[in-house]
Amino acid sequence: MRKIATILSICISACIAGCGTGKPNTIMQVSTIDTLLSGAYQGRMSCKKLTSYGNFGVGTFDKLDGEMVLLNGKMYQITAEGKVRKPKKNLTTPFTTVVNFRKDSVIKLKNKADFERLKNIIDEVAPEKNIFYAIKINGRFSKIKVRSLPV
Repeated sequence: MRKIATILSICISACIAGCGTGKPNTIMQVSTIDTLLSGAYQGRMSCKKLTSYGNFGVGTFDKLDGEMVLLNGKMYQITAEGKVRKPKKNLTTPFTTVVNFRKDSVIKLKNKADFERLKNIIDEVAPEKNIFYAIKINGRFSKIKVRSLPV
């Protein structure tokens, strides 16, 4: 199963998006995951500037100070303690991937879906393993597990 970064919010449908900033099917990425994994934790772009490239994405903050979630144009910082807060405006990011989310299709589920069923649905609607997909899942969740490394 390919790894897909998903962002969860509250509502009822799953939307598949064509990634695009100015041009259709375009993502913007700050650095690469390999650079981050090699220890380059210093922020390279301001979070304020980042939001001019997209309204949906994931990443991290300067010195790995929490996980970044960009949802509907609003940025959130998830701390190592599991707290969710709005980040300070002067924060920077060493690694992030964002897109201007525009849904291409909507899949409405009539029944509850566990994680296995959700993975199967995603594999059906997004079958290419070497293409980026932005997937927004709206629903009611009994719990959401997040993680972030302590600084």
